[in-house]
Amino acid sequence: MAEYKCKYCSEKFAKPLDLARHVRMQHKRAKKRAKKAAVKPEPAPMSMAFEAMGVLKGLQASPNLSDAEKKLLGDVAKTVEGLVPKSK
Repeated sequence: MAEYKCKYCSEKFAKPLDLARHVRMQHKRAKKRAKKAAVKPEPAPMSMAFEAMGVLKGLQASPNLSDAEKKLLGDVAKTVEGLVPKSK
């Protein structure tokens, strides 16, 4: 009876179909998953800046703040907007 050997891990199988299934499940898909995990994109700093501006604008609208605090938050929001390049 013929034995089929996996070229990746040297495990032996009685049927070629079992070998093919093993290679797909244990080696090929695992390799693809590892590649995907390695290429995860970093969060864009632009989106964080836009989120920060939204938070500042939301805080400005708070009824519990004094006028001086609202003015200060407005100044900070303008500074952040000036630092972030305009998106097209």
